[in-house]
Amino acid sequence: MKIKKYIPLGVAIAGSWLLATATLIGPSGCQSYPWPSGQPSLTEASTDQVILRAEQTAQTARLTFDTLVTLERQNDAFLRQVNPAIHAYANKLRAHGLDWVDSLRAATRTFKANRTAENQANLTTWLATLTNAITETNKYIAEAKKVSQP
Repeated sequence: MKIKKYIPLGVAIAGSWLLATATLIGPSGCQSYPWPSGQPSLTEASTDQVILRAEQTAQTARLTFDTLVTLERQNDAFLRQVNPAIHAYANKLRAHGLDWVDSLRAATRTFKANRTAENQANLTTWLATLTNAITETNKYIAEAKKVSQP
């Protein structure tokens, strides 16, 4: 079955995504930023890190989404039969995934041009949105792998 061909790519993407976002999101979720005053730091070094994470997340999201929708399209009948949720989520990505990536990229451009706390908060919201979508996508990639094994 063609599913096995895409699993290493999905695992590699998931691993690199987790490593790239671990310093931004932290182990306890997206609400726990290490800002002492509760406000984000707007130093050039810290904002450059946020921008880097946003660019990496956008690229990872695009690759991860593409992996799942390609996998689902190539194995549509089988995956619909064993887990219709994979098909439904792949359709959700087809409808909204690129818009989410574009929104993150637009928020990144806005923040690069004007590094305010408000723009950083908007960027952080889109980072969290894409981070959650990547996690969900990786769950369905793993599920597709699990159901394809004998």
